[in-house]
Amino acid sequence: MLIVFGFQAPIRAFIRLLGHEYIVEIRNASLDDLDILWEFEKEHRRLDVKQLGEELGDFYNYGFAEKDKLEYFSEVKEMLARDDRLILLAEDEKEAVGFIIGEIKDLFRSKKGHIAELFIAEKHRSKG
Repeated sequence: MLIVFGFQAPIRAFIRLLGHEYIVEIRNASLDDLDILWEFEKEHRRLDVKQLGEELGDFYNYGFAEKDKLEYFSEVKEMLARDDRLILLAEDEKEAVGFIIGEIKDLFRSKKGHIAELFIAEKHRSKG
């Protein structure tokens, strides 16, 4: 069990916004979640290119082929194995809705945590 900012994962959150109610569970990602994380990564890449232009995709060498998927899986497996990295997956009652990648770094003789990446699937945005 992992403690994140004083909470134990998994964390269940109840959100009421504009007359709608949402229950979201935040849990540690695992190797079983690689395909889910890859689907989010592909959507993230498509949105980046859409918002910032094709040049960005070329610069970052964004791809969607099998080799790109395997490279991404390798990066995620490395993050999951490290003690200074954390991947949390957010799920509603039906499906995964997004993820957070966190890092812990030694800064000025103390450890500091920060969010390196946060992604919410487009269809789940603007819901609170």
